[in-house]
Amino acid sequence: MWDGAMAARAAFVEARTLSAKLEPVTGGAAAAFKAAVDSLAPAPARGRGGRGFGGRFGAPAGPATLASVGSTLMSAAMAMQGAEVAPTARQVAACTTARAQLAGAMKRWTALKGNGLAGLNAKLKASGQAAVTLP
Repeated sequence: MWDGAMAARAAFVEARTLSAKLEPVTGGAAAAFKAAVDSLAPAPARGRGGRGFGGRFGAPAGPATLASVGSTLMSAAMAMQGAEVAPTARQVAACTTARAQLAGAMKRWTALKGNGLAGLNAKLKASGQAAVTLP
């Protein structure tokens, strides 16, 4: 659970970095691609004391994002932290669900930063704009 939460966090930071790089890029393709990135890694809410990842009360309802998946994974891990008994069926089910959500979110992120970004860069090049790259 911990490793998955850290992988989700790293992907979230990478996606937010890409979103920031897309800010000055013009054109409908760039806007659509940025919207797809932002749907997977929404900007952190301001003024709520958080940093856009995790939180005391678990993941929000709605489609899985990299932040919500990380929160779910961390919540599942913390529910078992320090326990001297076997995990309950509910805790095992929460871990199974969290792993499935992580797999789905990471698959979407891999597609966006791979073929999705390559496709956007081809369109940008065709319109005489510079490519957008990840660090």
